[in-house]
Amino acid sequence: MIEKKEKLSVNPYILNSIYLVILPVMMLAFVDRIFFDEYIKNNSPMTLDFILWFNIAFNFPHIICSFLIMCEKNYIIHFRQKLLALFVASLCFVSILVSFRSSFLQETITLVALLWTVKHVVGQQFSMTKIFLRVKEDWVFKAWRIYGILIASLVFLGIYSKIYTYYFGYLYPVFEIFNKYSFFCVLPVFILSAVLLDRSIRARNKSGTYMIIGNMLMVASSVILYSHEYYCLSALGPRIIHDLSALYFYGIHSFNKRKSRTMPKNFWGIMNHFQPLPLFISSSFLSVSILWLCFRYGDLNIYHALSAIHFYTESFFWKNDSPAREHLVF
Repeated sequence: MIEKKEKLSVNPYILNSIYLVILPVMMLAFVDRIFFDEYIKNNSPMTLDFILWFNIAFNFPHIICSFLIMCEKNYIIHFRQKLLALFVASLCFVSILVSFRSSFLQETITLVALLWTVKHVVGQQFSMTKIFLRVKEDWVFKAWRIYGILIASLVFLGIYSKIYTYYFGYLYPVFEIFNKYSFFCVLPVFILSAVLLDRSIRARNKSGTYMIIGNMLMVASSVILYSHEYYCLSALGPRIIHDLSALYFYGIHSFNKRKSRTMPKNFWGIMNHFQPLPLFISSSFLSVSILWLCFRYGDLNIYHALSAIHFYTESFFWKNDSPAREHLVF
């Protein structure tokens, strides 16, 4: 066991800097609109093939990475009850899919998967802010986080309704209202952010202040890009921010874990010894293979299922009582 002072700490300013990706994404839309006659907007593919490549680049590698991190004897023993519950739930899920194949069931699965994705991606970024604010979650913070997830969900569902054109027809009136009054819809995010910023500035908490600003701009930029029909770019900012944040945490965890004890001389020991690079490379190769199989055989349920497993395991893997938190220092 290494002393806390010898461990690599999570640097809040590195996490703050990840939000700067919003600037080039917004600038790309601005340049396209002014100088290229909206070429990017008019030629952005909104197809299932695009979803494949988008997830290969920005989503699935970090999902597989989280699985590889968890595949360790101590973690599996500690979380055995939760993993057993996951196994039972997976069997029930597969049984339902096999027994009842219908378009309604597929649409429901897609809807739940998309909403859960937004809750995970955006909600985790908002919740991360609480760590650096070092305050208890009150009604203002809860309203800020929930409303941010709600707005992001509308953007995300609106984007996917352009791809799954035969889904979500009942939501079209909602999308029309959101498109027409998008500025007013996002206004509460600014108001709630202003309240939190006032508290954070008074407490002289710079990292917390930057996190509030970053999340506010992340949601606002997505809404702006969506309202101007830059659908691909509106999803790109939050996706990159979340993935880079996750990979940064994984890297800190793996580095401290390697320093804390002697690794066994087996495959997982070698993987952990040279962290984090092998983990990221192997995750990328595995994600490409799995997603190719999903799209090759036209079964997106495999992708949705693996995503759901990731969201479920992440909900407890980094909690305070988890052994993984031993290797994270804030």
